[in-house]
Amino acid sequence: VAIALGVDLAILLDSQDTKKAPTNEGEGEKQNIRFVGDLMRVPVVSREMTACCGSGIGAMDVTSESEEPVWISRSELRAYDDLRPPFAIYADGDCLTSDDIKSEDKVIINPAEEAQNGSIVLVRMYGMLSLKRYYRLPNDTVVLRSDDGEQRLTPKKQEDADFTIIGVMIGFFRGRPVLKSF
Repeated sequence: VAIALGVDLAILLDSQDTKKAPTNEGEGEKQNIRFVGDLMRVPVVSREMTACCGSGIGAMDVTSESEEPVWISRSELRAYDDLRPPFAIYADGDCLTSDDIKSEDKVIINPAEEAQNGSIVLVRMYGMLSLKRYYRLPNDTVVLRSDDGEQRLTPKKQEDADFTIIGVMIGFFRGRPVLKSF
């Protein structure tokens, strides 16, 4: 994820500023903890890097601004990879309001989950980050949809755009996580 986003892995993992998970045991106070029972710590990428719900936002360096992590149930994940753990990023724009995703929502992305037709994915194209509904046609053309329309990327256009699926959206929240399949 860090390479795909062009940022330092320590920033994505927020390893220097671990927040306490809601437990009675106080385990969340330990540094670098990722799991407390079934709860999984999900770092939030700084507000300076957002995922556009429209034409895209440049993938810039993430500042050191500290964002409080969120905790989700690991049992909600369909896939997990220690090398590509879930993270959250702020949404920007209103092109996915039909999916109830609004600007300033924190969107939880799972890089380990394989994109299926109809999934909402975080993609990088032309160095820009976007959230889009994803479809792959039999001829390997990718269709990206939002409330503003659709974009078709043939295999050649995918190569020219340096198109990458960073991960699948597994949920979003406006205060506390709302996990649901997309």
